[in-house]
Amino acid sequence: MILELNEEEVRRLVEMTFISDMVINGIRPDEEIRGDYDKLVHKIYEEAYKSGMKKELGHYVNETEYDVENEYSEKIYKFIEEYDESVFWEELPYRLAVRDIEISGKKFSTREEYMKAVWEKQEIYEEEIDNNGLERLIIDISKPSKPSGNGSCGCGCGHDH
Repeated sequence: MILELNEEEVRRLVEMTFISDMVINGIRPDEEIRGDYDKLVHKIYEEAYKSGMKKELGHYVNETEYDVENEYSEKIYKFIEEYDESVFWEELPYRLAVRDIEISGKKFSTREEYMKAVWEKQEIYEEEIDNNGLERLIIDISKPSKPSGNGSCGCGCGHDH
């Protein structure tokens, strides 16, 4: 496939590539990076560098790969921050609602009935957050926390209790 892009389209492609790489590989430790995606990312960066994005992309003598320069990555990262902010405020009321429904122990006849209960509870949390932000959100640390699965109860003592 041959794709002809103008200067602005190349810039957008690099930005989209950076964002997708952050979503796919940004959450992984180095040993778990998805190499197939990583290779494509650096191939796109290399072609963009060769097409004129030398200020935004770097290629260093002792490195074989091309990468986004820090100043440019900070500009692109703003898209990710906006997305994260939006998702956080959408997910928080939903997850709190699911938690409350699960804790209630109530049994539902259908998935539709369960989801209706979640949505009703979610609306309450959405209204609360819209009106008060996190001002009235309290985490009750007097209740025992779930074990983390790594031999720590979450209180910092190093064991489960």
